[in-house]
Amino acid sequence: MIAAVIAGTEHDETGWLELKSTLDLSTKGAQFAVARAVLGMSNRDPEAAAQWCEGTAYVIVGADHDGCHGITTVDFAVLENGLAPYLGTGADAPRWSPRYVAVGDKTVLVVTIEASQYGDRIKPLRKESDTARAGAIFVRGQAKTETATPGEIAMLEDRRARGQQVPAIGLTVVGSVASPGLAWVEDYSNTVTVAEWLSKERREVTAGAPVTPRKTGTTLDQFLTGPGVLGGPLDRRPAFEREVHDYLQTCRTLLPAVVRGAACRTAANKLRVTAINPEDTTMDAVRVMVKIDAEAADVFDLPPPNSRLPRRPKYNDSPFSILAAPTKVPRAADLHLASQAPGAVVVERAGPVWRAVWSMGDLHPEQEMRGDGVTVIPHQGVDLVKINWSATARNRRGVVTGSQSFSVLTDRWIVVTNGSAIAHE
Repeated sequence: MIAAVIAGTEHDETGWLELKSTLDLSTKGAQFAVARAVLGMSNRDPEAAAQWCEGTAYVIVGADHDGCHGITTVDFAVLENGLAPYLGTGADAPRWSPRYVAVGDKTVLVVTIEASQYGDRIKPLRKESDTARAGAIFVRGQAKTETATPGEIAMLEDRRARGQQVPAIGLTVVGSVASPGLAWVEDYSNTVTVAEWLSKERREVTAGAPVTPRKTGTTLDQFLTGPGVLGGPLDRRPAFEREVHDYLQTCRTLLPAVVRGAACRTAANKLRVTAINPEDTTMDAVRVMVKIDAEAADVFDLPPPNSRLPRRPKYNDSPFSILAAPTKVPRAADLHLASQAPGAVVVERAGPVWRAVWSMGDLHPEQEMRGDGVTVIPHQGVDLVKINWSATARNRRGVVTGSQSFSVLTDRWIVVTNGSAIAHE
């Protein structure tokens, strides 16, 4: 590790490694500098810290990216007695240990700080120094040790509280898919498929349009779509052709979202999870998370935006028809409104996976809570969709995990050529 430090750059200090070029360990200033680093490493979030070196942290004195500088060694008893006033002693003090490492003809101090655990108390500065008052709280950030922010203090309080929780024994999660099962969706990414759909839709939209200009009567609407003000027939066909062209271009863009939105608005392709508390005590703020490989399926809590086909153009529409058309109001099913009710779910894409999180609320003894459904749309060619779930409770320690797999039907969802209707084949 020391060799890697020497070969590194000034940006190599991290949340688990702090470097000191050289210190006189017999002085109070140096002893405080090491103690401050140990306190910062001991006041980290256990879950975040565990991503590197299983939560263990290190302070190296006598080497950095500029080379191996070495230090003058002192007896470990001197070092420990010098740090103890700042760190404290006993079970509530940081768990640390020093050792010397020879690097060529020089010596480097390596201080190892054991991983923070849930249940650990906050590690404050026990004795005032020249630069900090007793009671100061230091936290190791991404690349430096600083005085704790209000948010970091709240994290440390939560760390303590979570260690006093009881194990999450018996919490059960069951996933289920609505009948008949998971059907894949035509994604309309194939050029031929899209062209065929547009061709059929064009035939239906233009079926009632006349081949030649139509003679009209004398009503205002007929006048505007018939004889011109200056006489002679007013041919609406060119304008209608433009409307049809624009309509089909819009459809071409919306088809993938439309078919997914249609699936979201039905009871099909729905995955639901049920959390069960078989214990005789209440589990507080139960939270269930499901992860699904984004290569296998798409997951939605609500229909995607712009997932309805536009109104078909009609040849007989007058220039004023747009004024008479009712204003479209978003449907409640399409509005992304955050729900606080137990069982509410939120879906988001997190890198290579979809992540659905259910907030189940408090589960009383022997209570079951079934969460809202999410729409799972398998990708074409996928035979099996696997879900990996995890569950936690605020007054329980640990995480319960499991997995389930669901077969994919040969059925599929398509957009048929009758406006915005959707067929499940």
